[in-house]
Amino acid sequence: MSIFSQNIKLLRKREGISQDASSKKIGLTRSTLNGYENSFVQPPHNVLINISDYYKISVDTLLKKDLNTFSEQNLNKAQDSNSFDIYGNKLRTLVTNNSTNYKTNGELVSANNFIEYIIKYDDFNFISGLPLIKLPFLEESKHYRMFEFSSCAIVNNNKNLFVIGEYLLDWTKINDSELYIIVTELNGIEVKQVYTENMKSGFIAESVNVLQEPIFVKYSDVLEIWQVISYINTNLFDNNNDSNLEIAVKKLQRKVVAMETELKKLL
Repeated sequence: MSIFSQNIKLLRKREGISQDASSKKIGLTRSTLNGYENSFVQPPHNVLINISDYYKISVDTLLKKDLNTFSEQNLNKAQDSNSFDIYGNKLRTLVTNNSTNYKTNGELVSANNFIEYIIKYDDFNFISGLPLIKLPFLEESKHYRMFEFSSCAIVNNNKNLFVIGEYLLDWTKINDSELYIIVTELNGIEVKQVYTENMKSGFIAESVNVLQEPIFVKYSDVLEIWQVISYINTNLFDNNNDSNLEIAVKKLQRKVVAMETELKKLL
């Protein structure tokens, strides 16, 4: 049985409906749907699109990804990602400075270049002009990018902070509560703790500064995500110093954002 056949059978059973009911919603006969689910026949391109639209999962995912291996959380994400690719199969390509003069770990994006970076993050000429970094504690086989954050951009600190991130291609691999560098046109370049639980079309981004309220970020608004690997300032992101009150406030703020997001869907 093909991956496609297994996937559409799984999605139908997940809805808890019969082949007859499902085929009517998609615009097929029951016998035709049965043929697709059991790999007797393959659907033409226009039918593939109809099935993709109905289940809100991209054609590429239906054909290539075994949804039986997905967790419920990742399946929820995939089922609301038809307009963009959270796996990074098509839409995202990391542009790097492939200098062969000497081995480097990646590039440095200064705070002064943030606005230009948001516009030209996928422009080879711009990326090639960024300063290169070489840090001994980073793996040579991987590519990193260092972002300079000016005073108070992350926490109440008057010093510049240098945050190092590893490029994240597959956004389903985001781990809740871990730190990521999020690049969007709307909010710019920010370091946030990310929470994806029970979120289909995006995630809650929480600042390490308790005075800043968390926000809901749509996947479709994201340009790049970098997982924070290291930083230069030793006082940055010391979550162990959070008081019980600060932790409680952060949890409450996340719940408020999640509730507001769900209410907007109902209006």
